[in-house]
Amino acid sequence: MLILDGLEIDLLLDQGGNLRPAEIKATVNPGPEDLRNLRRFRDLAGNQALNATFFHLGPIQARIAESALVPWTNVDATVAGWGQ
Repeated sequence: MLILDGLEIDLLLDQGGNLRPAEIKATVNPGPEDLRNLRRFRDLAGNQALNATFFHLGPIQARIAESALVPWTNVDATVAGWGQ
């Protein structure tokens, strides 16, 4: 977990100087408000920020702005794709 200036991110992966943030939340209906910290991180990190991922308990896999909504059941495939 990273906490910076009141901003909390559950997972932050450094990929050669680029930063990939991820949130992990126990919600089945994620919405734009749930992505608040990911948006703020992107604003602070600027060009270093890669697309964010929001893992949740619901069935929806989609994109909202520059964040991917990913069901927890797809975490293995998603994380494996980060290394490519």
